[in-house]
This record gives sequence, structure tokens and C-alpha cells, in this order.
Amino acid sequence: MFIKPKCNFENLEEKISNIINQKVWRNFISDFKKADNIFMIGNGGNWAVASHGAADISRLTTKKVYSLDSPCYITSLTNDHGYERLFSKWLEKCYDRKKKNLLIAFSGSGNSPNIIDALNWSKKKKILNKF
Repeated sequence: MFIKPKCNFENLEEKISNIINQKVWRNFISDFKKADNIFMIGNGGNWAVASHGAADISRLTTKKVYSLDSPCYITSLTNDHGYERLFSKWLEKCYDRKKKNLLIAFSGSGNSPNIIDALNWSKKKKILNKF
């Protein structure tokens, strides 16, 4: 019996090469190198990716990287400001306007109101922001 694979890894090197040769990727790498502080956000499984990414980047570089990992702080901000404002309120409290800040947001749908709110907030504050 033949089982059809769920993922197609054929031409993986070519696919990765196509991504990293795009201008948007080069801009992201440039912004990443310029940033003093990096904030990473996401919901559900994407929160786990953000949290893990923050730990790895902190461990492997000299960058200061943050992820909203405190359940007490999450529920407090959510209670006071609503779930849609969770990340923007956290950023408001944590970012250093004297430093170059980068926001990296993970979203599977691109429609999460709290992610969109944080990206809009960071754009108004002129924080470097990426999707």
C-alpha cells in the first residue's frame, strides 16, 4: 500500500533559495540587523513559535528579544484592555523609544485582531515591523 506524503520536500533547496532571494527577505534581514530590541508575538501555536524564537535569538545573538510569556501579565492586560489590545498594550509598556525596535508577528490567517492592532500601533510609533 502506498501512502501519499503530507508534505512535498522535493526541490526544497530551490524553494528556500527563492524565498531568501526576494527583496522582502533581504529587507527583513537588514531590519533585524539594525534592531536593538526585538518583540515577537503570536496566538496559540504561533505564540509558541514566537516564544521559542525569542529564546533562540536571545541565546544565539547579542540581541535583546522579548515574548509575552507571563500568564499573569497576559490576563491582567486582557482584563484591563481587552484581548484585541493585548499586544499593543504590552508593547506600549515595554518598548524603548530611544532604541531601534523590531516587531515580528506570527499569524496563520493574518486576521487576528490583536496582531493587527499591534502592527498598527507599531507603525504609528515608527517601530520597524514585519509580518
